[in-house]
Amino acid sequence: MKFLREIQHLLWPALGIAVLIAECASYFGAWSGFTASKRWFDHTHVVIEKLAVLQSTVVEAETGQRGFLITGSNEYLRPYQEALAAIPGKLREIRSLTTDNPRQQARVILLESVLTAKLAELRETIAIRQSRGFADAAAVVLTHRGRQAMLESDKLIREMKDEELALLAQRTVASDASARLTFWIIVLGSLALLCLIAAGVLLSHRDIARRATLTE
Repeated sequence: MKFLREIQHLLWPALGIAVLIAECASYFGAWSGFTASKRWFDHTHVVIEKLAVLQSTVVEAETGQRGFLITGSNEYLRPYQEALAAIPGKLREIRSLTTDNPRQQARVILLESVLTAKLAELRETIAIRQSRGFADAAAVVLTHRGRQAMLESDKLIREMKDEELALLAQRTVASDASARLTFWIIVLGSLALLCLIAAGVLLSHRDIARRATLTE
């Protein structure tokens, strides 16, 4: 009987420690999930921002081209040339940021191809304007090759943004589910720990009372 009582005295602290360990592990898991979710949230917004900047840079290049075609002034070639120089680097950034997603990588390849065609059209029209005049350059613009390339690039960029937002939504749902599960684990674990403490205190009082009765 003495041996069983000693086992009981050891059992309650052991159970309490086990519950505490489980709660700590659950909290650690929740915190890891939260930090991972925040990283993906930040990543999504960086990708979307880079896509928006790329899109804006292509528009700047086209705006400079159109200004030069209309006026013939070299002043419009400066923003065009700056945008032209920036586009390859911005594409590399987007490719690097989406290496974890094969679908996005496939879109980047298509986007590079479309923008190569668009930039070729810009260079061609500028060269024609410089050598042969406005009418011949305008004739190339009216083939709508450049417009079609812009529409395709806008479509690809929109698809890439939608993909990033959809992935973020999925990860947010999973993170919220994990947080709710963790909350209930902590609540139930705390209740279990309180019950163990109460049971341990009750048994200790009974044991003290039993010993006091035996000594009388």
